Amino acid sequence: MKKIIFINVFILVCKSIFAQVGVIQLYDSKHIVENPAFKYFIDSSNTYTITTIDKLSDERFTAKTNILNLGIFDKAVWLKLRIKNNNSELEKWVLNFGFPLIDSIIVYQLSANGMVQIKQQGEMYPTYNKYYDTKNIVLPLQISYNDIQTIYIKVKTEGVVYLPMSISSEESMYDTEKKNYLFYGLFYGATILILTYNLLLFITLRDFVYLLYCTYVFVIIAILSYFNGFISYSGVFNHDRILLNKLFGNIVFNFVIISSLFCYYFLEIKKTNKYYGYILKFIIFTGIIFTILSFFVEYQTTIRIASILYIVTPCALLYISLSSWISGNYTARFYTLASSFFLVSVLMMSFRVMGIITGNKFQETLIELGVIIDAVLISLALADKLRKLRMDKEKSQESELAAVAEKERLIVEQNNILERKISSRTKEILEKNDQLELFSQTIKQQNDLLRDYTENLEQQIEARTKEILETNKQLERKTDRLEQFTYIVSHNLKSPVNNLDALLGFVNFDNLSEENKEYFSVIGRTSNQLINIIEEINILVKLDKGTDIEYTEIDLNAVIDNIKDKLVIQIEKTNCTIKTNFQVSKIKSFSAYITSIIYNLVSNAIKYRSSDRPIEIIVESFDGDLTTIIKVKDNGQGIAESQLEDVFKLFYKIDYKQEGKGMGLFIVKSQVELLDGKIEVTSKLGEGTTFYIHLPNK
Repeated sequence: MKKIIFINVFILVCKSIFAQVGVIQLYDSKHIVENPAFKYFIDSSNTYTITTIDKLSDERFTAKTNILNLGIFDKAVWLKLRIKNNNSELEKWVLNFGFPLIDSIIVYQLSANGMVQIKQQGEMYPTYNKYYDTKNIVLPLQISYNDIQTIYIKVKTEGVVYLPMSISSEESMYDTEKKNYLFYGLFYGATILILTYNLLLFITLRDFVYLLYCTYVFVIIAILSYFNGFISYSGVFNHDRILLNKLFGNIVFNFVIISSLFCYYFLEIKKTNKYYGYILKFIIFTGIIFTILSFFVEYQTTIRIASILYIVTPCALLYISLSSWISGNYTARFYTLASSFFLVSVLMMSFRVMGIITGNKFQETLIELGVIIDAVLISLALADKLRKLRMDKEKSQESELAAVAEKERLIVEQNNILERKISSRTKEILEKNDQLELFSQTIKQQNDLLRDYTENLEQQIEARTKEILETNKQLERKTDRLEQFTYIVSHNLKSPVNNLDALLGFVNFDNLSEENKEYFSVIGRTSNQLINIIEEINILVKLDKGTDIEYTEIDLNAVIDNIKDKLVIQIEKTNCTIKTNFQVSKIKSFSAYITSIIYNLVSNAIKYRSSDRPIEIIVESFDGDLTTIIKVKDNGQGIAESQLEDVFKLFYKIDYKQEGKGMGLFIVKSQVELLDGKIEVTSKLGEGTTFYIHLPNK
């Protein structure tokens, strides 16, 4: 009987033990479960939901007992964990992902009663949505005592799928984070100290190499700050996380450019080996090309190219520095050692990003150690180069002192020779003095002749001045006659045209045939065109005559209401929307010109509207530097870039199919300039046009 009981108890214990295999046991609140065992499933189609994934058999999942590293991966990955809480005093645990650059992590917590709790976090989520104040992706888990829960984790990212995980209490998680932040604080403090020291050297020595090195260290700090999640954690890019990803690739390519430039100038490659110069210039050119392309290509493509360049560049720099050292350039010895340490850390980091190696905590901190060693050794290399320059300078000074002594000896000898020559030369000068007196008399005679010529010249200038004044008076009389002629023509034309327009108003179109209606319609449009041309001619005449400008306070809202009243038919016919946003609603200027300027721009916007969308015009005003800026923007047809230089010319038309004679924008520009202002235009064909009127503050 005892044997039977023992066997039954043994079987129950074995069943209990085997039932717990694969279950993550949580005991101590101060203990951290590092990289717990889990199973994962790759969702290539990205169509699985929590319902469908929970129905999959365990055979469809792949078991994993350490860090999951799939490299640059564009498919969704599901993780399955089973967790048991053996701590009766603690129900709240945290799931910590040590790599913060995962776009999205969604945790589905399935309880025994079938309820599902969903928590999500990732780099694409704003910082203020974090569950915990830490740079990592940390999600809370609520597990009752002695309860076994199944956890599904969906991972989706455009970058690297690298998932170092840990499960712990909140207290343990924060204790670990404090240690990590202490390490990063020491690292960033050391690099900033090195950066500051070399920046001071640059300010003191004015050596471009030190500025390049400071930029080099700054770029490395930016790369590691992104990779460690500090830039994302700062919240600067909360509203544009995609831009943050693009900037990372851009910064890596900038590292390629800066590190190559530093090597080129520090090792003086131009003087030592032109072929190495070609290699570095090719790398720099490649970095510039990909820096530009990083804003347009997919993030995964950028990461792959950046990882390759991040490996190739240190290898090339190490080869060039080592070859320079062997060739006798002893300045390169510290630089070669620095490149060696940095290359090892870069290779480990790049291999981890590409999924070639799994990764661990040592590898995660190796890049920081490599950067510190690299920075210290390059600082030593710069100091060594400075020491060599000082030695060369001292040798040069010694050579210069010897040359100065030799020069002084030669000067003494030359002085003796000069004294002998001076005595003989003095005799020659005395003899030539007599000749100079004769020349002096000749010059006096020439001066008398020149004085007589000058007096005649002044008389000629006076006569010529009278001729010019007479010519100016004749031009003024001709200008007055031309203005009178223009006024008479416009006045004499306006009367019959107005009569014609009035007669057209008496025509009963109902009694006319369709053909006659068309004729009279054409006559009406022609009459309106003539009236508009006469009005524009009158405006041009007034502009040329220089109308007296009286500055008064103008309410821009009233100006817009006035323009809407004048264009009410066009606005209703085209379903036009005119919006205003006046930060400066009242300005001091000439009311007639301001109304005319905005009226012409608004009517032009309606005339050249797009047929693909309703016309919308936005009129804004705001303060500039010593100016008030009025901005008129529309969403019309737009203006081709090749036409922008000509739009303000007289009689220039953007579209000859439209009515008008090309005088409106010329008048606008003339009126703005008479107000001592200027006008600018920007436009994109098919999108719209924006005018900026800069008026001086009165």
